[in-house]
Amino acid sequence: MEQKALDAEIEGLKNEAKDTMRGQFFGLVIGLATILSSAYMSVNGAQIAGGFMGTTGLVGLVSVFVIGRRRSNSKSTSKNKEIAEKEVG
Repeated sequence: MEQKALDAEIEGLKNEAKDTMRGQFFGLVIGLATILSSAYMSVNGAQIAGGFMGTTGLVGLVSVFVIGRRRSNSKSTSKNKEIAEKEVG
């Protein structure tokens, strides 16, 4: 039973790592598309719209990564506390 539990946990961690990599890749694609689109708009006469699009896109991506990292850190901290309590108790 312990082996099955470990195998399931390993599989879950692998899936989580794949999801993280996929999210980072799509974040990169969206970020590059936003930056290139805003640069194109700014060069072709729509400086205000290009600046707005670049600023909001960049702020949005940064906030998503910061909030996501905070949540993952709080989850891992609470998980570590649970494990420590089980070992002590």
